[in-house]
Amino acid sequence: MRRFAPLFLFLLCLLSFTPSRPAVGAPQQPPDFMGMVIRDPFNEWNTNPAFLNAENQTFYDALGQNIANARVKYVRFEFRVEDGSVYDPTNPSAGINFPAYDYFINTVAPRFGFKIIGLLSTNLIKDASDPNAGGGGLLSPELLEPAKADALPGEGEVTTQCYPDPGPNPINPGYRYGCGTTKAMRIWLDHAFAIADRYGPKIATYEVLNEENRYINGNGQGIDPSALGTLMAKFYRVFKYGTAPVSSQIIPPSWRNQQVPGWASQINLILGGLQAGRCDDCAPGGTTDEQYLDAVYKSAPFQGFKSTPTYGGVYPVDGVGYHPYPMEIHLNPESNEPTGIAYIPLMGPRIEGIAGVMAANGDGAHKLWITEIGDRGDPNDAQDAARQAQFLRMAYSALWQEHAVVQTVLWFKYEDFDVVHNDENWGVVRLVPGTTTEYAPSGAVQIYKPSYYAYMDMATNGIPKFSTLYLPYVPHQVVVTTPSPTPSPMPTATTRPTPTMTSVPTATTRPPTTTSAPTPTTTMTATPTSTSTGGAGQR
Repeated sequence: MRRFAPLFLFLLCLLSFTPSRPAVGAPQQPPDFMGMVIRDPFNEWNTNPAFLNAENQTFYDALGQNIANARVKYVRFEFRVEDGSVYDPTNPSAGINFPAYDYFINTVAPRFGFKIIGLLSTNLIKDASDPNAGGGGLLSPELLEPAKADALPGEGEVTTQCYPDPGPNPINPGYRYGCGTTKAMRIWLDHAFAIADRYGPKIATYEVLNEENRYINGNGQGIDPSALGTLMAKFYRVFKYGTAPVSSQIIPPSWRNQQVPGWASQINLILGGLQAGRCDDCAPGGTTDEQYLDAVYKSAPFQGFKSTPTYGGVYPVDGVGYHPYPMEIHLNPESNEPTGIAYIPLMGPRIEGIAGVMAANGDGAHKLWITEIGDRGDPNDAQDAARQAQFLRMAYSALWQEHAVVQTVLWFKYEDFDVVHNDENWGVVRLVPGTTTEYAPSGAVQIYKPSYYAYMDMATNGIPKFSTLYLPYVPHQVVVTTPSPTPSPMPTATTRPTPTMTSVPTATTRPPTTTSAPTPTTTMTATPTSTSTGGAGQR
């Protein structure tokens, strides 16, 4: 790969293109196509003296206004059980700090019309009383699998009893999900239903797990496809069709006495975002993302669900999450282009391959949900910030070309995070730093990065149709600032003027801090350099 670098760089500098407005008659993306991963609400609990022992409402008011200005429709955040919580099967709500989520879900999201994707991942599998638990009471995600040779005693053993124990104090209340579940599955299911019961139709979609085919970063381990199929089928069956014939108080009220809430059919339950890499321990020799998904569809739980007439001959899933980070699709350790932007053309074929697996298994009616796509961009490095904005435009353009099989695309993410230690600058904004908390309690933005304006422009005016020739990025002129408590003015969307073709690319620049919308442009030549790196292990 390295020997082609000179030619590659020459072509990048020689060739250029300007994005144009969608061609006449070409469809413009619907609002639901645009989404963003936001700061998880549990991080802003008790971070503002004005809201002691409560959620920082000021922070989420600011966040909501900023992403609404950018025309975000879908938002995604994770639910979690608090560290140190003891699992109580008779009170599954214990350990979940619901007030941390209530303000955004009940107030901010309705105010701006956001649709929420609630991530239900392995942070629900906690029990500090378990002697085998790790830090914070977290149980190993591998304990979702039936007993393996290396499973801890009792943890990976599956139930054989298929109905709940009778009596006021059931010994094994988790059996309400039927037989074949592990303790970790029952903990996850109990917590998941406690969340769903509290918020009802206010959550549009639940995403089951995250990068489950390669969830331990760097080690390539994933959850067995059959175990994932069991968890998904149990969740879907009870959510959509009700429980076993019991009326125990331990069952969430919305599902007691075999009832099913009327809103349950409106909620999408999707398979968690698959990572584009391989699962090294899911089968001898490992499995690709396509092979992994195929194994889930062909698993006994999925096939059994589909063959049950009561369920209408469908699979227990309303869509499949996917994370098509191009560098992970490429997987070339010798690449001279570490950000993945040069490999965006690989996204389309891979998307079509994953969708092809769904269709080949008889699930062509459902779509892929791109619940993460993104790249870093240093707000204090003009070239790097510009490259991130161009990555965003190209990625959305490539994915919009696959809109026949793609439901929505969520940018990862809203804010730069962990800026003190690792400077994970994946966000479209850099927030004003706090003194005793990570961010200032106001949630004010210090820098609106070029990627923010690129996102706003596309969401407002339509995703441009790019040529099949993808350049690394078009440099932007950005305002470089040093950390200070002075926030930037909040921007508002404007209509993009129709661009004209020139001999070199043009790009919309970030406005001076005295204006509120990106209007000036600058013409520069491409300079294919970057200090960013990509990879799921750093998200």
